[in-house]
Amino acid sequence: MRTLLLVVVALQVAITSATTALTDPALAPFYDTVGLACNKRVDCGYVPALACIEGKCEYCRPTAHDCNGHPKDVGYVCQVIEVLNEATGEKEAQQGLTSTGDTVDAAYCVEKNLFTPFTYNDLLTTLIAFSCTALGAGGGVGGGGLLVPMYILGGLNPKHAIPLSKVTIFGSAVAMYVVNCRGKHPLNRNRPLIDFGLVGLMEPTTLMGTVFGVMLNHIFPNWLILVLLVTLLSFITYKTFLKGKKIQEKESKSKLALIKNTLTGGPNGGGRGRRWSIYQRFDVEIAARRWLEKTRRSRKTRLIREEDEKDFQSLPPIIERKPTSSDPLLGDNRRFGTFPSDDDEKTQRRGTVERRDARVLPFEFVWPLVVSWLIILVQAFLRGGHGAPSAIGVTCNSSAYWAITLLPLTVLAGISLYIGYRLRLMNRFKVLSNYPFVDGDMHWVKRRVLMFPAVCTTAGVAAGLLGIGGGMVKGPIMLEAG
Repeated sequence: MRTLLLVVVALQVAITSATTALTDPALAPFYDTVGLACNKRVDCGYVPALACIEGKCEYCRPTAHDCNGHPKDVGYVCQVIEVLNEATGEKEAQQGLTSTGDTVDAAYCVEKNLFTPFTYNDLLTTLIAFSCTALGAGGGVGGGGLLVPMYILGGLNPKHAIPLSKVTIFGSAVAMYVVNCRGKHPLNRNRPLIDFGLVGLMEPTTLMGTVFGVMLNHIFPNWLILVLLVTLLSFITYKTFLKGKKIQEKESKSKLALIKNTLTGGPNGGGRGRRWSIYQRFDVEIAARRWLEKTRRSRKTRLIREEDEKDFQSLPPIIERKPTSSDPLLGDNRRFGTFPSDDDEKTQRRGTVERRDARVLPFEFVWPLVVSWLIILVQAFLRGGHGAPSAIGVTCNSSAYWAITLLPLTVLAGISLYIGYRLRLMNRFKVLSNYPFVDGDMHWVKRRVLMFPAVCTTAGVAAGLLGIGGGMVKGPIMLEAG
């Protein structure tokens, strides 16, 4: 009986000691961070972390706005640490010590949950996100240029609005791809709407720029991010307005020419004679304009051809196929005296190109995209950052950290150059086979396959730094390029 009593007393002492050790204010979570000097909340660590109060890292106060930069910021909330008191079986607030030795409820800053509580700002932000992504999808961009300012107006600080914008853009991009993956080219119904060759050229370097943009987002202050965002959006708006004005003028001229041609009894006039024309005094003007447009098109075609031929000189020579038993001169499948003409060979080549262009998922352009995304994913796990530890224990700013950061980016640059080289070879094949280029098709020469990745690197930096999708920058560039 005495032995049993001693065992019970020992268990009670052990439970009391464990409970005391668990709730001892001197051993509360983040006790080693309390009292450290800070200028802003992130100096105390990534969430969950302490708040910066009067220049020191302290436990946050649930009734104050210690976790946010200003009272209207709703990105973070103060959460009290609750522990289970094994003696009573109930949860109670963990006590902690401040830098001055006072005992307070141990609380830290965390991301606000979506539905606890669901505030008016949450509802407003949801409606804003829906509207911005709808406008972005209609304009062919992700909508980051609209989302980031709207999120900031909804009560988020820039460094919280930017990653939220990235997630929203990702969801919008997936939805737009599902809608457009089976679409057809508006000017050539035999081709898919999505040009994976162009995507494979632009995406690897966009990912490269995103890596550096995310780093700069952590370094730059909020006011500088806002200034850069406003500057970039203003420039993009200006360039897009100019391009839209040119397109409108071109369409207006085409419609006016069609109307005049109809009323003057031209080739598309529907049989009306000149005596019914009310635009007879414009006949000379119309003829002059047509001649000028034809001259300009001929000059443009000649310049494109000269640029293509100059680029062909830097490519390896074409290896002619050696005759086989199926060739007309050696085989028995054709009668003697029938020879393939140059037009037949061009037609055969053109058919090959058209069949390749008709594929919805061309493997030679899809696998570089998959490899690029996997490289960035593995790099993020190995390097860590933004509160997430490295999977292999790499510390920030060490030689291993920068090796993991920079070496994969060289692979991405190599992938982009490889895709550009293939596009140049394909362009030569198309030109030599008299491929029918339509309005908007690119003649991929060395200058363009180097310019586009460079521009996309800048777009990636803007995407990571400012939270706007790369399409917001790349869209106007592609419009400007034709």
